[in-house]
Amino acid sequence: MSWKNTQQNSFADSLVVEHKSLSELDDVHNIINWNEIEQSLRAKFNHCLAMLNQHH
Repeated sequence: MSWKNTQQNSFADSLVVEHKSLSELDDVHNIINWNEIEQSLRAKFNHCLAMLNQHH
């Protein structure tokens, strides 16, 4: 059985390119209150679902 050296990058690791565009929106993501957005969307979804169930 062979052992993987976890300190050594794999072939797939070498194909991954760290580009600025992959992280430039991280700061925006961090300042958004996602819990509040999720709660608002969940409430809207539940309201719409209830309306649909009333008509069936």
